[in-house]
Amino acid sequence: MSVERRAATRYPVTWPVELDGGTGVTRNLSANGVAIETDRVLSEGDSVRFTVRMPEATEGLSRLLCEGPVVRVEPQGRQWAVAVRFAAVRFEQ
Repeated sequence: MSVERRAATRYPVTWPVELDGGTGVTRNLSANGVAIETDRVLSEGDSVRFTVRMPEATEGLSRLLCEGPVVRVEPQGRQWAVAVRFAAVRFEQ
């Protein structure tokens, strides 16, 4: 039996992600971090900054500016599954 050990609920969302040197899409999002699939090669422990483009229907907010350490990386074919723990998050229009 699998026991969920996450501290925060994860929400499945697929929003575009822009990173320096790459692009991607979110797989899920929580109050503590985000899982993304990206074409950019990252390593566990890297500090990364990226922008998540949210749907227009999000009450005037359209971008989530994020920063944090990479806590997990797994190959996914030609992409990488990357988990980032939030160190800083800011909403922008």
